[in-house]
Amino acid sequence: MNEVSNPTKECPNPQRWQCIDDNTAEIEVLQFLESLVYMLKPETIVETGSHKGYSAYYLAHPRIGAVHTAEVKAELLAETMKRCEGLNVFGHERCGEEMIKSLAGPVDFAFLDSGLNRTRIDELKALKGKLSRGAIVLIHDTNTGCHLAHRSQVFEAAWRLGFSRIQFNTPRGLTMLQELP
Repeated sequence: MNEVSNPTKECPNPQRWQCIDDNTAEIEVLQFLESLVYMLKPETIVETGSHKGYSAYYLAHPRIGAVHTAEVKAELLAETMKRCEGLNVFGHERCGEEMIKSLAGPVDFAFLDSGLNRTRIDELKALKGKLSRGAIVLIHDTNTGCHLAHRSQVFEAAWRLGFSRIQFNTPRGLTMLQELP
């Protein structure tokens, strides 16, 4: 189905995009995630806010290590794990920040798509000391149509933590971060 987001100054024609539902990342964003993982072949991937598992499914590739996905709602995590059956996906029924803190090794790739409150900033702070050199962090829902205050707070936190930023003007917004050398 066509994207459900309203037009914004960043993306005036969201109907050109597709979506599965109003909580899952746009299909084009899912395909972009899949392509990045296929190209970069990260060993450890973190996803927060798995919802129904579509993004975890797109992130999981046979040529990579593990996908660790966090979801606070048990029924949504169960759906994620069913969708990702047979893939190297590990579900964590907890918030993203707690999951990130519990992981031992370095994180090579992260997709933050949890709640739109301060959660993503806390997740970004938890990731800061765990990222491998050159790791990529993507944050979803960063267009003005997705809570302007949240957007500016996330951008400010990323800057203060020493990340460079690229903004993709998708209907809901996608921001790519990488630590400055």
